[in-house]
Amino acid sequence: MVEKVKKEKKPKIKKPKKPKVNKPKKIKKEKKPMSKKKLIIIIILLLIVAGSAAAGYFLMFDKKEPAEEEIQEPPKYDYFALDADQIDSITKIVGYRAIADAYGKDIVFEPLPVDGEEVKKKKDEETATEETAKEETATDGADKEETAADGTAADGEQAVPEETTATYVYTDIETASADVKKYVTYLMDKLGFKEVFPFYIDSPAGYISLSKDSATEGYTIQIDIDYTKDDYTCILQKIKKPEEKKAAKSTISRKAALDIIKKTPIEVLGIDESLDNLILIGEPGHSTVEGMDCYGVHVYKNVNDNKSTVILGTYYVASDRKTIYKYDVMNDVYTKIK
Repeated sequence: MVEKVKKEKKPKIKKPKKPKVNKPKKIKKEKKPMSKKKLIIIIILLLIVAGSAAAGYFLMFDKKEPAEEEIQEPPKYDYFALDADQIDSITKIVGYRAIADAYGKDIVFEPLPVDGEEVKKKKDEETATEETAKEETATDGADKEETAADGTAADGEQAVPEETTATYVYTDIETASADVKKYVTYLMDKLGFKEVFPFYIDSPAGYISLSKDSATEGYTIQIDIDYTKDDYTCILQKIKKPEEKKAAKSTISRKAALDIIKKTPIEVLGIDESLDNLILIGEPGHSTVEGMDCYGVHVYKNVNDNKSTVILGTYYVASDRKTIYKYDVMNDVYTKIK
């Protein structure tokens, strides 16, 4: 057997320690005091941050809905009315247009409110007007005999004044002439209005007058429209018809009128040719001139070798057989010549 040989342990050699080197101590730097300028800037920044935070809080947690602003529009009128007459208004036909003013019988106009002293002034004026109206009514009522002047007929029925008016004013209208054309066409085609005098409906500005029989017997309802390129005024009127005067019974015939004209000097008639060479034709019926019953006679002259005629004058012989009128057709004027 082989004997185990014990290994000899080698002695541990201690490493020499490194000599301690003393590190230099850090020298603390002295803090310089903060300048005033930097301090002010920091304070301002802090205030801004704090203000922003507060504003954000109120916006998030204390948010109130803004009150809705009430927008008031002027009143609109679907009808123009006077007593028993009621006519579709221009805005009912062409669409809503802001009305600037309205005044007249049975109209209650409420314009947009104004602020401050203007409101007070307006209320004072309205109060004064109401008080004046009450005083006038009391004065009128004291005299019961003058019922007609107070608007009441003798039999107790409400009397209709000879003329009443209602006016509606529209301004700042971009389509004024087109509105008027559409409305006038409607009045004539649908409501039976007739022109009072000729007008050109395609004119960009003008004055149009239409009328028809009123719902009140003996009256005419008339609507006048005064318009420009950007506004129009509608005037509604109820007008009493003139009483028709019955002509006196005629005492002159066609033959008598022709004979009187033939015997009248040409200087009086205002022509320079003998009546023997002219043509006299009587009208088919009688006419009334200045309240007198007359018979009309037309005087013609042959021209172009008797192929045509021209009129030299129109004369009206009155029933008294003494008075003669000459008619100026161009100016629609009757002139007494004898």
